[in-house]
Amino acid sequence: MTEEEIIKRILKAHPELSKREVMERLEAERKKTGSLISDAVLLRMIASELGVQIPQKISPFKLSIKDLVPSLNDVTVTGRVVAVFPSKTFEGGKSGRLASLLVADKSGVAVF
Repeated sequence: MTEEEIIKRILKAHPELSKREVMERLEAERKKTGSLISDAVLLRMIASELGVQIPQKISPFKLSIKDLVPSLNDVTVTGRVVAVFPSKTFEGGKSGRLASLLVADKSGVAVF
């Protein structure tokens, strides 16, 4: 589901909100997380906080790391963790930590 589709679902469920308000909330979440989380995931979090159901489409296809492209959602990867990078801390309404992983399979290597 695209970012625009998620926004449309939020607005349909909450007609009292404007697109501008949703985008302002997205920007606030971006600042809280230090832009470490994609807009699509942040919009799903906002939708969840507002009680809006966003369907999870499950793909029957298995992808290799070499086939990954930007904007894929809910991808399951099977591989070997090659490296764990130092975690980053972010502050805001909620504090947290995020670490990146280097994962490899027979087709290639990716950073998560």
